[in-house]
Amino acid sequence: MDAFPAEMGAFPIQPFVDSAAIAGDAEALRDRAADSGYLYFSDHLEADVILDLRGQVAAICRGLGWLVDNRPAAEAIVRPSISSSPPYSSSSPISSSGTWSGASTGFGATERAELR
Repeated sequence: MDAFPAEMGAFPIQPFVDSAAIAGDAEALRDRAADSGYLYFSDHLEADVILDLRGQVAAICRGLGWLVDNRPAAEAIVRPSISSSPPYSSSSPISSSGTWSGASTGFGATERAELR
């Protein structure tokens, strides 16, 4: 198998550019965000927080029938019958446009960082 399948040829995977070194420079952060379309900060979140969130997302995916039943949900193994365009139903918390209906994720307020 090729490192980049033909269908991904136009979108090669690149590593994130770490913005931790310029975290205190609002202008540099704005420039990087404008150029790259994102800001990535390594080691910004604790690993256990990320793993907990991953488990929550995997549980939601399993509940939607997207993951195999014979493996732990945390492994996130997709059912072979699931395509890249899943069938959306009225009972799905994710709409056909990909937006979330507002079902609880177990988290409180969303954190937001603003550049001033």
